[in-house]
Amino acid sequence: MAIWIENEPGFQADTANLYKDPFAYPPDSWESGDTLFHSSVVYSNNCFSIPMDQICYIGLKKTNGTRLGWIRLGVFGYYKVLVLESAIQHIY
Repeated sequence: MAIWIENEPGFQADTANLYKDPFAYPPDSWESGDTLFHSSVVYSNNCFSIPMDQICYIGLKKTNGTRLGWIRLGVFGYYKVLVLESAIQHIY
């Protein structure tokens, strides 16, 4: 399997959040007449998280844009990181 990472100026990442737990506000309850209302709000921000219990790739780019690379890893049990492979572009 070949993985191609192009040296494009649009690449940008300043942090790497591997996983973020969902956040929930305490439930809110109120009454109106003979009806009890219950409201709960949960935020799940997993758009940029690494999927749990799966192997995936993270692309890397050196700050000045001269080298590209990747890391193949998996996150298991919310805190165990398994690094399987890594590569960095060689400069001739």
